[in-house]
Amino acid sequence: MTKIIIFPNIESFQSCQNPLPSGQIFCNPVPANDGIRYAMCMDWVQMDLDYFATLEGVIIVDTLPADWYYPEEG
Repeated sequence: MTKIIIFPNIESFQSCQNPLPSGQIFCNPVPANDGIRYAMCMDWVQMDLDYFATLEGVIIVDTLPADWYYPEEG
């Protein structure tokens, strides 16, 4: 299932098990405009989502938070 994993900081991402419990390997996350949080979006299996749910500060969402986007210039 496609979900977005949001890490509170790069250290949290770097501490993740890779490959994941399912054997799936992931690559670099995308930084937020705050320069602190990072996110990954993939087609995850449930055992990997369960793993991410155990990590402190990590959240699993369907869409990025509104403040993730850069404001449009106009």
